[in-house]
Amino acid sequence: MPTRDARSRRMSTAFTLFAAAFVTPLFAPQVLAFPYRAEVGGTAIYSDAPIVPQITTVLARADRLRQASAIDGADYGRHLFLTDGGWRWRLLTLGAQPFAQSRAFSDAIMVNRSEVARDRVSIGRAIGGERSLSG
Repeated sequence: MPTRDARSRRMSTAFTLFAAAFVTPLFAPQVLAFPYRAEVGGTAIYSDAPIVPQITTVLARADRLRQASAIDGADYGRHLFLTDGGWRWRLLTLGAQPFAQSRAFSDAIMVNRSEVARDRVSIGRAIGGERSLSG
């Protein structure tokens, strides 16, 4: 029978592994095995669906909107994670239901149910549940 110290070490190790598995995707979402990746300008795009050529137009419009904003800062690199609203989205946003989410400690932007070809993102609501992805 294991001693109390051995059980305590095993519990501590199990907790550390669990915490690492849970926290790592919050800091590095790319570990969630997004099967598609592209680079457009300074933006790395990760997606759970094939990335269509219209992404270039969507990102160009998003950059124009950002540059016209009073809160625009210097150019920066970003990591864009396009999801279908499935398990990756739920894990990355801890169950929140916005159109997209970013974090103060990262340049990652997670996007809910995205349709790049239509420049749309949705949250599945009948009223007010869709907007432009570039916006």
